[in-house]
Amino acid sequence: MEPDDIYSSEEKRYFKSVYFPAIFPLCAPVQIPDLSGTHPTPLGLATVRMGFSTRISVVVVAVLTSEAVPIGGLGVVSDLPVVLIKGRFYDVASSAQPAPASEGTAQTTESTQVIEAARKLVEGNGSQQDRKDRAANLRRLRAFRATYGEVPVRIGSSIGTAAGEDRGTAGLYLKSSIGVRLLTAAHVATPPLLDFDMGEPRSQYIFPRGGSIASPSRLDCIKKMERLLRDDKPDVHQKLTSWLTAANRVCGTVQCGRLGVDEEEYREDWALIELQDGFVGNNRTWRAKEELEELMIESGLVRPRGEFTGKIVGVEDPVLETTDVWFKDRASTGWTVGTLISTEVELFLRGTTFGVTDSDAVHPSNIEKGKVHMMQGKPDEPFAKGGDSGSGVFKITQDGCNFVFGGMVLSEFISPTGLVLLTMVAPATIVLAQVAKATGVEWAVEV
Repeated sequence: MEPDDIYSSEEKRYFKSVYFPAIFPLCAPVQIPDLSGTHPTPLGLATVRMGFSTRISVVVVAVLTSEAVPIGGLGVVSDLPVVLIKGRFYDVASSAQPAPASEGTAQTTESTQVIEAARKLVEGNGSQQDRKDRAANLRRLRAFRATYGEVPVRIGSSIGTAAGEDRGTAGLYLKSSIGVRLLTAAHVATPPLLDFDMGEPRSQYIFPRGGSIASPSRLDCIKKMERLLRDDKPDVHQKLTSWLTAANRVCGTVQCGRLGVDEEEYREDWALIELQDGFVGNNRTWRAKEELEELMIESGLVRPRGEFTGKIVGVEDPVLETTDVWFKDRASTGWTVGTLISTEVELFLRGTTFGVTDSDAVHPSNIEKGKVHMMQGKPDEPFAKGGDSGSGVFKITQDGCNFVFGGMVLSEFISPTGLVLLTMVAPATIVLAQVAKATGVEWAVEV
């Protein structure tokens, strides 16, 4: 057995990884065939190249599904080969079970009371098994870029609902005649315990104004406190006090949002956040520029001809007939790089969103089609992970000094073996058109 061998739970044995074909970008758009009938699970339909190299590969119709269903029963009518890829759909927003808020503890300075308040938030109020599972989940979680004193909110920062325990990413700032707003995915700004089963096809949830948003996310604050309590250093109560304050701090409110499918059958999943004074940032302040420059060199891009300023100077959807490399600054682990695999991928799902905790919780009578683009990261690193929902996708300009906005991360598809890691992205022009239609004003990215 070699380190890269893949274990199949169904076959109860290992397979050589070289036996598994990989997915490669299309050279040009290929029309997706029609899919007849209804299907009881989330389903993705995409045309991709599949094989063992860019030269030894063929165009296929890839069916992304969470169940092993007979290909003949899918109703795919196409002259292309049809490949079934089994895996799971996920919204890439990290979450944890709710825990009660601690009233009036953020200002406490006495060390034992501070530690008690922090421990209450970390442990939650469930059964003994619930607390055990919660502790395990928090230990696995990474709070990569949570800084309790950082203001304003930068692109790539973690954000979440102020009353819940969830985490997404600050995508980018948009500017219009009504002011500057922060863009993220709608399911990141979702009020806790909101029921998305609207019961009717073509349903679309319209966000109410006023939902409170925090940055860093409350989940990241709890993770930081969990680590501090485990380390148990002498000055732990001082740091816990800062994180307790951050966990109860509101930085903005939801102005509006949409979650569903638009009239052009594109996936609609966005929210605009109106930040409070002092929290509003811009589209030219980035974290870890050195890390980005290393990725640029690894990706074969030239060094900037001048100083790298990192402004977002335009909008450009990813296209297939190029070798473009796309970058994403995310809240969970930093910069990643990816390429476009397929365009106008069709997802058959509920009218609102995937079930965050159970991707099979779909009503067959309420299946509808939403189009997205599909991207893939490097072989050893996915383009998106938990906590990345709402991240902006950007391309370096030809002079190497700035960015163009290409899309926003929505969800991912993961095979059980981990060999297939695909990221669903809403194209930038589609997102901006959706926002403009909902708000009645045009929005620009030069902020």
